[in-house]
Amino acid sequence: MSEVVESYNSFIHLMWIKNCDERQEWSQPKLTKEEYTRANGTFLEDSFWMAHMGNKHWDGKRYA
Repeated sequence: MSEVVESYNSFIHLMWIKNCDERQEWSQPKLTKEEYTRANGTFLEDSFWMAHMGNKHWDGKRYA
């Protein structure tokens, strides 16, 4: 598995844990990780790229 995929998977997991905590505080039902990822996919991808990959290029010219 590539470093980026591992970082993304870790990011998703941490965001899901935060969401579970937040939902518990507001007495809302907890989502499974799959439900959370499906419902928030675009937000999660955008957040990950801005936080972790914002200054890197995907076109092969600069990445790392």
